[in-house]
Amino acid sequence: MVPAASTQPALEALASSPLLGSISKTDLRDLVREARPRIYRAGEWLFHRGDPGDGIFAIVSGEVRIVLESASGNQVVVRKLSDGDVFGELAVLDGQTRTASAVAATPVRSLHIAKPRFLSWLREHPAAAVAMLQHVAYRLRTTNEQVAEIGLLDVETRIRHHLAQRFLESPAGLTAGARLRINQTECARQLGITRESVNKHLARVRAAGLVDVERGVVVLLQPSAFETEI
Repeated sequence: MVPAASTQPALEALASSPLLGSISKTDLRDLVREARPRIYRAGEWLFHRGDPGDGIFAIVSGEVRIVLESASGNQVVVRKLSDGDVFGELAVLDGQTRTASAVAATPVRSLHIAKPRFLSWLREHPAAAVAMLQHVAYRLRTTNEQVAEIGLLDVETRIRHHLAQRFLESPAGLTAGARLRINQTECARQLGITRESVNKHLARVRAAGLVDVERGVVVLLQPSAFETEI
């Protein structure tokens, strides 16, 4: 059970969740009562692909990466999750094993709600069940878009699309002069390509005068060239 002193931070995190943000505070409080706190060090695995779906996780603070691993050890980052994000629900809902692995990118404080407790809570809160279905549908739509992007778009277009999305999520937005710190290894994992390929095609985008690159920082020069990538 979550200690009383930790209840408020947990409630605030869940209230900002795309999945549970529409749920009443009373219902959220009921859910938090069913949770158990779990703390992870940076680099520690929360679960691996193929593990049983024993419950869902909610991040109170920190960052978790959802990754797919190949037999050779290569990783592709599928999603980055942070404060308020809920994950692990798919294996709980369909009774199958985990479809991907989860690793703490930073120190993480989280809540874990065991499968029986979560399903019981869900049955007692129909509004939450509807929100869950909407969230799963959104995830499926996003996955379909990612698959289409990998199969239909060339690497340079995918990198431009990735930069456009990252700039939109940054404080400055898609504006001239906006600065974005980028790790090429991390970018390669997210796009499912090699670091060398990222370097090569990012250089082409720079040569076209669309961005400048300064020691790991991408500076946006022509926002209009990225508007079609949104």
